Amino acid sequence: MRRSVAVLRSLASLLLGLLVITMVAESIEFVLVGTLRGDFSQDPERYFATRNRPAVLSAKMFYNFFAAAVGGAIAYLMAPAKRRLHVLGLAALQVAALVFALITPSLSSTGPLWMWASLIPVSVLGVSLGAVVVERRQARPPHVTKSALGKRRPGGAPQL
Repeated sequence: MRRSVAVLRSLASLLLGLLVITMVAESIEFVLVGTLRGDFSQDPERYFATRNRPAVLSAKMFYNFFAAAVGGAIAYLMAPAKRRLHVLGLAALQVAALVFALITPSLSSTGPLWMWASLIPVSVLGVSLGAVVVERRQARPPHVTKSALGKRRPGGAPQL
């Protein structure tokens, strides 16, 4: 029973991490493009004409990095064990999704090929950084400060 729960939790960490990356990046992109266009119509030609502007493509690198970091953090937190391995798995899934977009004409034609290729290292670094941040925060000892009387006490509250 525990083994099957661990397997389900492993799969959930990978799938949720991938879903979060997609939802965060696509939501930011939709709002950014709609705001720049001045409307949120669903005309693909107008959407991609705006999205493929150099400034928007540059922003895409940053918000995809952010989305990947959030997804990597979630995958790390949800993994039942061997968390780094799960993060590596999420990075591999994200790379596979981007390679698929790069080689599928209906997807790759929505933007320059260099953009799809550039998102591969951006995503891998984002996923990795998200996991590292969570890992370091969890490994950090509790905050210790000096009280008014000079005695060290966890949590920062003065000892009277």
